[in-house]
Amino acid sequence: MPSKEQKKINKREENEINRELEQLKIMEEKAWEEGTDKRSMLKKQQKDAKIAEKLRVKNERQEQLEEEK
Repeated sequence: MPSKEQKKINKREENEINRELEQLKIMEEKAWEEGTDKRSMLKKQQKDAKIAEKLRVKNERQEQLEEEK
């Protein structure tokens, strides 16, 4: 049987491994969230650009119709 001292050492090592695994898990979650945020920001920018383009075309058409009158 391992001595009390050896048990303490083993427990410390086990705790350290668990702490490192938890930190790795947290870092992976942060990276995933950042990636999700970047994708959602990109989608919003693309949507805003599309709306702006539609408004520009609509305004141009209105101006052309007014000029023809």
